[in-house]
Formats: sequence, structure tokens, C-alpha cells
Amino acid sequence: MKTEHSTTTNSSMAETETLVSSPPIQSPQPAIPSDSLPQLISRLEEDLIFLQILPSLPPKTLIRFQLVSKKWKTLISSTQFVKWTLNCTNTNPFASLRYCFFVKSPHSLKLLDCDRYDDVGVNVDDSDVDGLIDLDDLGTENGYKFVRLIGSCNGLLCVSMYRAGGTYSGKRSRLYVYNPITRLHFVVSNPVKSITACGFGYLESSNDYVIVLVSEGKGLFCMFSLNSSEWRDLKCRCRGLSGGGAFVNEKLHWLVDRGEGTGTREKCVLVVDLGDESCEELMLIPKLNENSRLCVMGSRLCIWTADFVSGEMWMLRKYGEWGTWTKLLSLDMVAGFESPCLNCFGITESRKALVQCGDRLVLVDPHQKPSRHVSLVKGVVDDSAVIFVESLVSPFPAT
Repeated sequence: MKTEHSTTTNSSMAETETLVSSPPIQSPQPAIPSDSLPQLISRLEEDLIFLQILPSLPPKTLIRFQLVSKKWKTLISSTQFVKWTLNCTNTNPFASLRYCFFVKSPHSLKLLDCDRYDDVGVNVDDSDVDGLIDLDDLGTENGYKFVRLIGSCNGLLCVSMYRAGGTYSGKRSRLYVYNPITRLHFVVSNPVKSITACGFGYLESSNDYVIVLVSEGKGLFCMFSLNSSEWRDLKCRCRGLSGGGAFVNEKLHWLVDRGEGTGTREKCVLVVDLGDESCEELMLIPKLNENSRLCVMGSRLCIWTADFVSGEMWMLRKYGEWGTWTKLLSLDMVAGFESPCLNCFGITESRKALVQCGDRLVLVDPHQKPSRHVSLVKGVVDDSAVIFVESLVSPFPAT
């Protein structure tokens, strides 16, 4: 009995030691089925392609990729994917200038690729300018032959075309919202008999593109919504406006004179908020010459001011804080031209400035003294050039 008790005790102790020393029992991990692994890898590859690689590619390349399959065509043409591509383009508020659309004559719309003319020491013949747009895409088949640029936003151009004998601001004109990359356009009727100022922009809050026209005389504002395809009057009124408004932060901006005729004339900015349809005048900080214009660089509001000696570009560092104007660049008067630089459209990736001197587009290197330049094209219609960014944005109302 004693022996049996000892044996039993030893056996129990051994079992106890075994239980104590054994690792804790763990729940079995679900194994990935071997037939699901290729699907997981394929899904990861698709996410990498569709979310990372494709949105960073040029729109012309994406158009070709739509031919790969029905799935690729559906995704690339979707509204969400187009927004992703725009986000890749618009992440840098100091984005460099590359493309500029301009009207060389009343009926010749051209595209200038500034990257082709990086060496400002080389003279460029006028015939080298690329990108003549075939206006058969628009309204020439109906007798609308002459063109005027209203504005550009997110890869869409707003163009006014009119019949011979009419003007771009008259009843004989039509407005076109046009994507030069996809070659698609949307026709808009013109309700204003005589236009003195205009603007084109995008309201992210409502995912809508809008056209603003200002009538000559009373200075009444009306706005067209692409989504509703309707015109409506705005509360704003301002006489004496001219040219295209600079679009920043869902607002259009024009330079206007305050105190004209009182001996205390000074420049201020008229701000038209397209969201709440209000307007206000704001004073400027930079000392401006008579030839001054508002413009946009990346997503920043800028002022170009020039005389026959030099020109300066000022940038508003923080929108809404009007004391944050900062001088961005200064140019010497471009030698060989009898008129001041009317406008500066931006800075290229190689830090050259594209300016308009008289009827010429000129690329200038501001870092060399005296400034070196090359005349790219002549015969440019005044106030007709706009900066352009390639995109796949549809010119049709959102569905």
C-alpha cells in the first residue's frame, strides 16, 4: 500500500509539473486559404495602381489607358477618380506654370507649352508655338468663328464665340465650357447684351462650375450654374469693371478705383463671394502703378504692377489676412519693347516668368541682371491669355 501510495503521489506530481510547465493554450489562427492569396495580392495591386499610380499620370495618358478594359474605362471616367487626379495637381499652392492658352487673333486659339522654351538665350520663331486648337470642336459649323477667353479652372476653359459682325459680349455670341484634352464642350446661351467683365470658377461646396457676367452700364452681375443650367441675378452691382476676375477661394476678385474724381484715388479689391453671392471692397497694401492687375499663381491671389522701368509680383501669403502681401519677384523692363509688361502669368519650373509685353508673350529670367528674355509669340489679343492645367473634368452638368 505504501509503495502504491508513493507511486500514485509521484505520478500526480509529475502530471502537475507537466501542466504548470506547458505553454498556455492559444486560439488557432485562421489560415489564409491558398486559393485566396492570389486574390488578396491582386486586390492590393489594384489599390496601388488605381489609388497611387494612375492619379499621378498625365490626363492624355489616362485617356489611352481607358482602352485597357471596361473596368479601367469606368474607373478613369468616374467623378471620384477625376477628383483624385485634381488633388494630385493642386496639392502645391506654388505650382509652377506650364501651359497657357491665348488668342493670337480674333479666331486663333493656341496653347503654349512653356517647358519647351526653357533656354531663354535661344530666339523662338513665332511658328514654333504648338497646339492650335481646331475650332470645329466648338461652334464653327453654326457660323460661330471668333473666340474670346472668359477664364480657366481645373482644366476647363470658358470660351465666348461669336458670329462675324458681332462681339464676344453681344447677343450674337455663345459661351462654351470646353475641355481641350477630352475635346468635349457644353454650350451656354448668353443673356447679357453687352459684357464689360466676366469670370469662371468652381464651387467645391456644391461641386458646381459657374460663369459670372457683368453688364456694361449699370454693372449688374448674373451667374450661370452648370449643374442647374440656369442663369440668375446676383445681389452685387459695380460700374467700371473690366476684364476677367481672378478666382481664388470660391471668390472672384477685380481691381477697382476708390475715390475717383475726389483727388484721393486709390486701388482696392472688389471681392465677389460666389457662395453667398455677396460683395465687398478691401484696401490693398502694395504700392501700385497705373498698370496693375490681379492674377493667380497656384492657389494664391497675386498682384502684378509695372511701369516702363520695372515690374513686380506680390503674393497674398494667407488669404483673408490682407496685411500678408509679400513681394515675390521683380523684373527689369524687357529691352526692345515700347510698352510695359501688361501682365505676369506665373513662374515656370525653371523659375522663368511668363509676361505679356504689348502684344507679345515673353519668357524672362528674373535672376539675371539685366533680365534675359525670349519673345515667344506676337499678335496676342490683350487680356486674352489664361493659365491652363490638364485634366479629365467633364464640361457637362454633374449627375
